[in-house]
Amino acid sequence: MNRILQRALLAVAVASLLTIAASAVASTGVFRKAATSPIAGIAAIDRPQTPVDTLDARTASWLSNIDAMGRSPQIGDHRLGESKRLGILPNGRVLYVVPTTMNRLCVVSTTDESCGDPLSEASPITLTIVDPDGLGGTGPLAYGAALDSVASVSFTTEGKARTVPVRHNFFAVQGKPTDTTEGLSAPIVTFANGQSQPAG
Repeated sequence: MNRILQRALLAVAVASLLTIAASAVASTGVFRKAATSPIAGIAAIDRPQTPVDTLDARTASWLSNIDAMGRSPQIGDHRLGESKRLGILPNGRVLYVVPTTMNRLCVVSTTDESCGDPLSEASPITLTIVDPDGLGGTGPLAYGAALDSVASVSFTTEGKARTVPVRHNFFAVQGKPTDTTEGLSAPIVTFANGQSQPAG
């Protein structure tokens, strides 16, 4: 066997070994991309931060205090510098989305917060329900973020059906003063393709 042929066969063998090694490493996750971003699938906030996304001083201070007291290891600390403005609630408060150091998604409004896993087709919305002044006050408020694929969110409030459209990955519904949080059913989401399912 001449030297040129030997070198060609050696090159093929080395290339094959590198391919096998790369495949093995990829299968172990070494070359795998970082875990899905908490804001993936939420187009309204899956973008570079702008000045309007900066947390107001009161909210930033509140979240910093939460982090200083220590969070659940499953949630992690807020990445305050990566906040995004999602919308305005019926009560006039700004709604932000803030990722955490444990890749969780927090939906925050001044003194209300809910955190969880990134959204998925199985769990395509976040849901926060607040009623700070109780029965007879302004009425319970339900709101959240939604995946791009979600068109609307439906509730039954005190026995009456209500459907809320999702706009820019955000929905909110204000109940009546006579409504209670207990009278608000688990939500049903409807996707842009017309299919519906429980929120998950």
